Amino acid sequence: MRVAFFGCGFLTTWLAPALIKLFMSRERDLSIILIDAERVEPENLENSMFVHPYAGQYKTTNFSRLLRMVFPSLKITPVNMRVRRTNIGRIPNFDFAVCTFDNFESRKVVNDYCTEENLDLLHVGVGDLSSVAVVWREGFYKAFRERAQERVCERVDMIKMALLASSLALKAVEEYLDKGRKISYIATNFRVVKISYI
Repeated sequence: MRVAFFGCGFLTTWLAPALIKLFMSRERDLSIILIDAERVEPENLENSMFVHPYAGQYKTTNFSRLLRMVFPSLKITPVNMRVRRTNIGRIPNFDFAVCTFDNFESRKVVNDYCTEENLDLLHVGVGDLSSVAVVWREGFYKAFRERAQERVCERVDMIKMALLASSLALKAVEEYLDKGRKISYIATNFRVVKISYI
């Protein structure tokens, strides 16, 4: 199985290791693709797993290095690019995608591409100190709206939201792999609502 992570910011650094372990428990042949265009900035170091000596590197390079320490046999392909409608088809083929981009337009490009190609896609996002969305592509347009981008990536207090989002994403993917059910989760003020698509 080939899993693509669209976005390698603070949220993915908490989410990806748990999801990789889940996929590895069910798939012998797993590889991942990390897609992001940004570099690690000093303010990214406070609430992510990025490490200080590598500030200034591409996020995909930095995160690949960390993941290889934990999963030495895992095939990891970093892709340093800003995803647009005109270039998304150049990303290596994948079977499953997780999108953590923090802007609506990039999420929309990924969602539309996965819809056209009939690929499984899970959106995972945090909005502020009290909201989390873990939504399958089928519910994207109901759950996500275009709005001003929040700089949550710079706040250390967002770790707890990243962990909540990661836990709900892990549950959603587990339900899908084991039972074929796509359950989305919306959490507001730590109250969780389940939404089923299959």
